[in-house]
Formats: sequence, C-alpha cells, structure tokens
Amino acid sequence: MHQNLLMLQATPPDARTAASSTAPAAAGTATGSLSQVPREHLQGFKQVYTQFADTVFGPGNLSQAAIDNMAASMVEAGHVYTYEAPATRAQQAQPSSDAGSGKGNDSSTGASEWQPACVMAFAPVTTDVCRIVMVWVSPSKRSQGLGTAAVKRLCSLLAQQYSTILIIQDESNPAAGKAYTKAGFKHAARLGMLKRSME
Repeated sequence: MHQNLLMLQATPPDARTAASSTAPAAAGTATGSLSQVPREHLQGFKQVYTQFADTVFGPGNLSQAAIDNMAASMVEAGHVYTYEAPATRAQQAQPSSDAGSGKGNDSSTGASEWQPACVMAFAPVTTDVCRIVMVWVSPSKRSQGLGTAAVKRLCSLLAQQYSTILIIQDESNPAAGKAYTKAGFKHAARLGMLKRSME
C-alpha cells in the first residue's frame, strides 16, 4: 500500500508570539479550553484512538493491543489534550439538565461518559522539535472550524517548549490540510509511506 503524505511545519516567532498572548492551557478562554487528558479518561481515549487509527491505518491493520498500548503510552506521558470551543452566550445562559445530579461530571473512568469535541496528541522528536500525531474531531462537531482552532491552541502551548512543530497530512484528506494551513502550518516536504505485508 502506498500513501502520499506531506510534512507541514510551523515555527516561531509566530507560534511563540501566539503562546505568549494566550491564557494558561487549562483555563477556559475566548479561544477555547485546552486540557490535558488524565489517566482517569484512558478508557475513553482508547475508544477515540481506535477510531482514529482505523481511519489513518485502515480497519484491522493495527491490533487492538497495539492501539491500546500506544494510547496508554501517550496518556502516561502527558501528551494528549482535549479542546472545547468557547461557549456562546446562548449556551452559557442555558441551564444544564444535569446540574446537581452528578451526570455532568465526567471524572469517572466510564468511557461512555467521556465525550470530548476534539482530541489531539503530540510526540517529541528532539528536544527542540515535536510532531502533532493526532487530531480527532467528534463527527457531530466537524466542518465548524473546530480542528483549526484546536490546532492553533495546542501549537501556542507547544511553542513554549519546542522551536519547530511538525504535522503530517495525508494528501487524500484535503480538508485536514486546509485546517492545518489555517492554523499556520506550511509545506515542508513530500513523504512516501510504504507498507509491506508480512504474510
């Protein structure tokens, strides 16, 4: 199987300028809320990562054990974040039907209760370079600009530690490429991924 891939790159000063002007990552701001995924949500993240892996690598091309191990490693390393868009005034004014019932609390380990709008993960490449390895947006939240906003927010955080941020785009997914470009990434190289069957 051959896959055409593009390496995209974002570098300071733009990223670090954005980082210095944003609020702390865990805080809800006008630019949305970025939160590190805790161990308590590992089971939920495994489900999301399974969906992501099936889309990227094809259903069945990675074993569930391999997917679960990768998901656990990323969460343990603190490299997984969720992003929630800022609430509109109408949403802020709407009372929650779960208020006082405990249903709105997603701190339990139940995967079914963990329903993030967007999940992202990154991996260090060197001390100065990292790569965003996952951007997943809930199907009900797609085509709303959420992916672009989320990647921008994550980049502003990563730019505080890394001088270069990379992301790989599959050319068969132009919508993702458009979102990454809007988030400040530029074309850096064309890659080719080859897969050899071991059968």
